[in-house]
Amino acid sequence: MHTAIADALRDSLATPSQWLRMVFQPQYALDDSRRLIGTEALVRWRHPRLGEVSPAEFIPIAEMTNLIVDLDRFVYRRIVALIQAWQACALNFPPISINISPLSFCIPGFIDGLIQSVEDAGIPHHSLIVEITERALLEINPVSLARMESMKQAGIKISVDDFGIGYSSFSYVKHRIPSEIKIDRSFISGIGRTYEDEAIIRSIVTLGDSLNLKVIAEGIETQCQLDWLRASGCQFGQGYLLAFPLEFDDYTRLLSNYHHAKN
Repeated sequence: MHTAIADALRDSLATPSQWLRMVFQPQYALDDSRRLIGTEALVRWRHPRLGEVSPAEFIPIAEMTNLIVDLDRFVYRRIVALIQAWQACALNFPPISINISPLSFCIPGFIDGLIQSVEDAGIPHHSLIVEITERALLEINPVSLARMESMKQAGIKISVDDFGIGYSSFSYVKHRIPSEIKIDRSFISGIGRTYEDEAIIRSIVTLGDSLNLKVIAEGIETQCQLDWLRASGCQFGQGYLLAFPLEFDDYTRLLSNYHHAKN
């Protein structure tokens, strides 16, 4: 089955406009304003023979077969093109986060290509945020770290996803590699159930405040979780309680409302 999925994904990447698409999960301020502050772009795959394939299934296979590099390249090119289109329509839009595999950081020219794509499109560098998981951050070698630094110098921000699982990543935070950290959903699910999860969340929020890092809570699914996060000083979040991932047309309509609210 892995071979069949890998072969189908390889074919899909050859004609990505047909079967691969992006969906968008809004991120909001957790105060009463419910202000739209960002969006995470997520890749989805509907194959004509396999049907809708879960990212939990095809992403690991893409990583094992090195197809993840082509998939990451598809993602950033598609998002840059969409941002360019929104900009041409004079829509206000918040920064868009994309997930990049550590394998892609190891490929010579990948990050340069990402930066060049942004520059060629004439979009603001700060309109794009690159997410990398905390676990992947710990595995990055000095060469890849230098590439991350060059991306940061170009004005593209870095977000650490699933933050809180490992402790070694604190050294990267100390040296100001990321500008944003996202609290892992496993801690959010423990709100109201385990003191340890709540204590870790409070510690991450305090760390973010102290180092001027944006802190986003992932996986908010209940009103109890939202109320607790607000009371604990967490300012931003995403999750099914706030918004499900939206298809392109639905997200563009959301941006139109966001645009009118800003004007």
